[in-house]
Amino acid sequence: PGLAVVPTIIGSILLIGAGLFGPTPVSHALSLRPVVLTGKMSYSIYLYHWPALALATYWLGRAPDAVEAAGLVSATLVLAALSWILVEQKLTRQLGLYGMAPTALLGRTVTVSAVFCLMAAVGIAGHGWAQRLDAPAYNVFHAASSDNPLRESCDGYDLAFRNEQFCNFGRRRGDGESYDMAIFGDSNADHFVPMIAKLAEAGGLSGRQVTQSKCAVLIGADRVRDTASATETCARYQAVVLEFLERNPGLKLAVLSSAWWGYGTLKPNRIANRPEDRTLSFAEVAAYTVNLFRQRGIEVLILGQIPHLETFSMHCFVEAARRDTEENDCATPLSVVDQALNVSQTAFRVIDDTDRDISFISMRDLFCTQTICSAFKDEVFLYRNTGHLNGIGSAYLARYVTLPEIEHR
Repeated sequence: PGLAVVPTIIGSILLIGAGLFGPTPVSHALSLRPVVLTGKMSYSIYLYHWPALALATYWLGRAPDAVEAAGLVSATLVLAALSWILVEQKLTRQLGLYGMAPTALLGRTVTVSAVFCLMAAVGIAGHGWAQRLDAPAYNVFHAASSDNPLRESCDGYDLAFRNEQFCNFGRRRGDGESYDMAIFGDSNADHFVPMIAKLAEAGGLSGRQVTQSKCAVLIGADRVRDTASATETCARYQAVVLEFLERNPGLKLAVLSSAWWGYGTLKPNRIANRPEDRTLSFAEVAAYTVNLFRQRGIEVLILGQIPHLETFSMHCFVEAARRDTEENDCATPLSVVDQALNVSQTAFRVIDDTDRDISFISMRDLFCTQTICSAFKDEVFLYRNTGHLNGIGSAYLARYVTLPEIEHR
C-alpha cells in the first residue's frame, strides 16, 4: 500500500506506547478477552481472508456484495480459529517448537521454507499445473492469461521512438524508411496489436505500436473529468503522435482505436488550436483527428470499441466451454452494449461515409448477434478482463478483419 499504511503504523505504535506507563482506557479495551483472542488469531485471519475474497470473486465474476462479504468474513474467522487451534497451538507443541534450540528451529524453518519454494517453482514452471484442468478449462484460462507481447516495451508516449527491436511488427523496415502503418490509441489499441501484427505480416507491411494507456487518439482534446496530471500525459502523447507523423512522412495507414465510450464530453488541451472555454463533442474531435491524418495522405482504419462485458466470471466461461454453449452463456445484452457505444458508432459511420480512404470496422457487429454479445468467437475465448481482449483472442480476430489495400514501399 506504500505511504497509505503509514498512519496505521503510527497509530499502532501510539496505542502500544500509551500502555507502557500504566493502564489506560485503551489498554483496558484491548485487554478484553475477545479482543485478545482476535489478536492471537490475527495472523491466521490475515492468511485466510484474501483467498476467501479472491476465490469468491472468481466464482461470482464480481466483487462480493455486503451480505456475501459478511459471510466470507464469518467463514474466515472460523477457518482462522481452526488454524490457530490445530496448527499454531497443537502442531507447534507436538513438534516441540517452543522449547527447541534456536539453531534447530532455524534449520527446520529453512527446510520447510525450501520445500514450499520448490513447490512454487514447480507450479510456475508448469504454468500452474495445467494438467489439473480439462481441455475446455485449460483453453479458457490459457487464453485469458495471454496478452499483447509488445505491451511492456511499447505502451507509453516516452517509448514511441525507442525499443525499435521490440515495438515494430510485420516486415522489418529499412534504415531511413517510414513505417507503412502504425496503430495509435489507448489500451484498447494495445490489445489489438496481435491482430494488426498478424495482418501486417500477411500483407508484407512494416508496422509500429504507438500507444498510451488511458489516452485516446483524439488530437487536441481530453476528457472533462480528467485530472491535470492525466490531461498533461495525454497532451504529451498527442504531441508524440504528431511528431511520429512528421518523422514518418511515408506512412500509408493509421489504425485508430480507443475506449471510445469514455470520451463523450471533451475539453481542449494545449495541443488544440481552439478556445479553451467550451466543451467539445466526440463527433467533432473524432472528425478533426481523422482529418489530420488524411491531410498527410494517410489512409485511416478506425477500429470500433469491443463490447464491455457486464461480468467476468471465469467459472461461467469455463462451464459454458464445457457445455459447448459459449455463444449464449455469460453473454451481455446487445441493448446494454448499444447504449454504451451509440455515440462513437454513429460518429464513425458518418466519418466513414465522407471519404473512401477511411474505413470503420464495428466490433459490435463482429461480436454480437441480434440480442447478445459473446465473450467467445468460434469457441475461442477472446477477453482478458471485462473490457480488453487477450492476446490469443486478438490474434484470432485477424481472420475476420481486412486491412485497406495500400501501396507500400
